[in-house]
Parts: sequence; C-alpha cells; structure tokens
Amino acid sequence: MPGKKKSATITSDTVEKIRQHLDSLPTPVSDSLSIRKAVNLLVPQITALREKGYTLAEIATHLNSAGLLVAQSTLRNYARQPRTKRPRNPTPTGVRKAPAPRKTADPSPAPSPPQPLSSSPSASLSQNSRSLDIEPKSKRNSTFTLKPDRTKI
Repeated sequence: MPGKKKSATITSDTVEKIRQHLDSLPTPVSDSLSIRKAVNLLVPQITALREKGYTLAEIATHLNSAGLLVAQSTLRNYARQPRTKRPRNPTPTGVRKAPAPRKTADPSPAPSPPQPLSSSPSASLSQNSRSLDIEPKSKRNSTFTLKPDRTKI
C-alpha cells in the first residue's frame, strides 16, 4: 500500500537520553515583572516620598521617566495595600431559610356545596340570562365573570 504511512518508532535508549536532558534543565529565571509587582517592590520608596511631601502625580511622573509606565490612579490602587482575596460567603448557598408563616385575619367561611346542574347546559343559560356571574369568596373582594361562548365566530 503506497499511501499508508509507517508510524515512527523510537528506542528506549533515546527516551532515556531525553529524560536525562529534560531533568538537567535549569529553572527558568523570569526577569520581567508585572506593574503590580514592580510597584509592590517600590512601596517603601513611594511611602518615603509621600512622607517628604510628594504627590502621587509627581511620583507617577518620576516613575514614568524612569521607565515604569504607571498612571496616578494605578499607583494609588497598587501602593495602598497588597491585593487580598475576598472572604467567601460563610453561609452555604444551597441552604434556604424556611418561609415565615402567613398571618391571616379571619378564616374564610366554608364554601357552599355545588348546585346540581340541569340536564342541558343551554337550558340553564337561557333561563339565567346570557351570562353567568360567578363570584368567588375572597379576602380581596375581587370578582370574576364567566361569559358563555359566542354562537357566531
């Protein structure tokens, strides 16, 4: 089969040489710092300048001319205090309080038993007029009117 590629193989001696090489690599030294880390390293000098009477705007100007590009507001936020994590919510999120019991004035009277229906619904509608008024007994004095369907669509 001319189109099929053979998978590459490697000897165990080569793998051992690679392992020794990777183990012998030194830890990388990062000489670049973030703005926050640089300002945190310079906090003693910044506070000393503040005690001498320099403003944050003047200190930021001197830092910018020295190569540390930082705004006055950034300098104020970074030099104020080290960054801390917010405390976690002490109450578990899945737990809820039980709802408070509802206060009721007077219990409503028991509903009256349902009235027997006549044999034909259309007869009861014609006898009682074109609309049925059903008023639920409620504390809110609300009304609900049930009207029959229209004969014409």
